Amino acid sequence: MIWRTLLLVFCSLCLPGLCQESEPISVVIGSGGLTITVDGTLDFGARMLTGVDQVYPAVSAPQIQLVDARGTGQGWVVKVEASDFVSGAHQLPANFLSYTANGGSLTTIYGLPVGGGGPLETGLSGSLDSEIQVVTAGIDAGMGTYRWVPRADSFQLTIPGVSRAGIYQATLTFSIASGL
Repeated sequence: MIWRTLLLVFCSLCLPGLCQESEPISVVIGSGGLTITVDGTLDFGARMLTGVDQVYPAVSAPQIQLVDARGTGQGWVVKVEASDFVSGAHQLPANFLSYTANGGSLTTIYGLPVGGGGPLETGLSGSLDSEIQVVTAGIDAGMGTYRWVPRADSFQLTIPGVSRAGIYQATLTFSIASGL
């Protein structure tokens, strides 16, 4: 009887490396957002009227951070457009400002590498009185964080020779949206 009790006690002990017990674990991963942050301004510097129409490139462009933390893989598109330039009662229409989405610096902070399946500039061009697509990320190609600095001289401003002198200001709007 004692041997049987000892045998039962011995068989119920866990010896190191011989016994295992498993517990299931879980984690909830919540969806973040799709965001764009613009740092800096588009600058054309000081320009002089010449009496004839002139086309001037920008001398600096803003840096844009693009974040897709949604966890959906839906892809996204960045668009840009501008308002009219205004100086007091005078204006230059937004269609005098054009952009070509090519040659900028697009880098991966975290995510798929640019040029290796990640986001790309579109190569599209047009006047900025209406929005144009400038950067896209396809399905499963844009999750993560990216930095884009548009090529400054890809922004071109036409100043008519008959313009009024003044300090003209406009608003440049970058937006990011789901899909292509």
